[in-house]
Amino acid sequence: MSTNKAYDRTTQKNNTPKTKKSVRILPPFPEAVELLEEIKQHFGNNHDDIFWFIGKTASTRSFRIACDKIGIHEITIHTMRHIFTTRCVEHGVDEKVIQKWLGHDKIDLSMNLYAHANGNFEHEQILKMAKHSR
Repeated sequence: MSTNKAYDRTTQKNNTPKTKKSVRILPPFPEAVELLEEIKQHFGNNHDDIFWFIGKTASTRSFRIACDKIGIHEITIHTMRHIFTTRCVEHGVDEKVIQKWLGHDKIDLSMNLYAHANGNFEHEQILKMAKHSR
């Protein structure tokens, strides 16, 4: 999968990305591709571009509608970035790789804005530290 556009929520239009690193190829994570294909099928469309429904003037409302149809509620394309980043951190993906996948110039943006510690992950980290402190 590749990304070469950035959606501007203020103007509700696609623009060129903010930085050169924002134009990138993403690894095809099987579960993500499967989910996005399922969302795409609910639109009855066979475009190669997974996010074909986000046009120059379209909002991400179409994405939310498609997610609702398959039972995924309260999610946007932007919240998917946060979830993805958090899961990468939880599974030990190197921070520089996460930064590359997100298309950020600075690693602190990836880690401080997009990565979140959920309760289960934090508890696992406490147990990990307790194991090493004996």
